[in-house]
Amino acid sequence: MPSIQDTIFPRFKSNLTEKDLEEVYTPAMNEMEWAEVKSKGTLQQLALLVLIKTVQKLGFFIRIVDIPEAIVVHIAKKAYLPLPAKEEWKTYNETRTAKRHFRFVRDYLQLRPFDHEAHNILLETMSKLAFSKDDPADLVNAAIEELINQRYELPVSARFRSGDGARNSPRQSAPLRSKV
Repeated sequence: MPSIQDTIFPRFKSNLTEKDLEEVYTPAMNEMEWAEVKSKGTLQQLALLVLIKTVQKLGFFIRIVDIPEAIVVHIAKKAYLPLPAKEEWKTYNETRTAKRHFRFVRDYLQLRPFDHEAHNILLETMSKLAFSKDDPADLVNAAIEELINQRYELPVSARFRSGDGARNSPRQSAPLRSKV
């Protein structure tokens, strides 16, 4: 399979500029109002805003502790919210609140979770194009575009490599490649 750098799979820039932060990660007023209504405290409010902005960019959820600090700081500053300690984020990630926030953000962004149906769409799209595309990255890109068009969350990149979300060896990944 192609490397993630060879595809359109969304990822964070390694060097975020102020312009990037401003254009991509600044929460809109309606997003800030929505997060305030949906949350009970400032940590939860900031978490919702961080999740909204990063899912809008990436198309999938990532733990807040794994999001570049510059993004979290920028969103906190723009929303006039205090910045929690890293330990508070680690604790938040383990709570039912975090899982509930995923549902809230999915509903807000009108995204469907990546599920068996999305997996089949991924495979069908790649299978249809397998005979007309030489570059595996083109197959992955077409599958990503189709999932976006159908309003699905994107799978984490490992799922593209293995077909089932696990970080498998090349031998274990062969069933996906053999289908396409």
